[in-house]
Amino acid sequence: QKEVVKAGFVIEGLDYDALSLQNKDDVKQAVATTIASNISGVEAKDVHVVLSAGSVNVQATISGTNSDAKSIANEIAKEATTLTSSIVTAVSSLPGLPKTGAISIPNIQANVAEAACVDLSGTYTYSGNGYTGTDNIAQNGCSGYHFGTVTIGYSGTENDWSYTISGNLLQDLPYLPYLLQEVGE
Repeated sequence: QKEVVKAGFVIEGLDYDALSLQNKDDVKQAVATTIASNISGVEAKDVHVVLSAGSVNVQATISGTNSDAKSIANEIAKEATTLTSSIVTAVSSLPGLPKTGAISIPNIQANVAEAACVDLSGTYTYSGNGYTGTDNIAQNGCSGYHFGTVTIGYSGTENDWSYTISGNLLQDLPYLPYLLQEVGE
């Protein structure tokens, strides 16, 4: 499987529990954009940011780049002071954040890891292009299956199908264009 870079840090001075959904989206976008603008070969679309409680814990996974994962991790380590300062500046400029003090990032750590499989489990309801329906997707590890109904200009049931995932890439998926519309990719 392809390697990814996992960069972790804590944003101090913010109250995670008081962040609105918009605040969380804004912080994620600020982090992704700042990492991309400071690290060679990385674009914001390559950075997946997850926030969690503890001031604000940040886990940024960088994948899908043409650059070597080790080179990216080394550049993050080398540029840690500049990168954390830039992230603090970007986050501090966001309006309406529930601050508990001065925003700071004490340190950032980056390491190279094997890409984990993206979990697509869930129920998706969609309508468009002559299709309407509800799909249920169940996944165990890096493979899963679909079951559900769809109306294609008439009432009917869609056949069940299965898929596998390698990193964040779908494989063996007969209905890829429809699934991507459903999950908003």
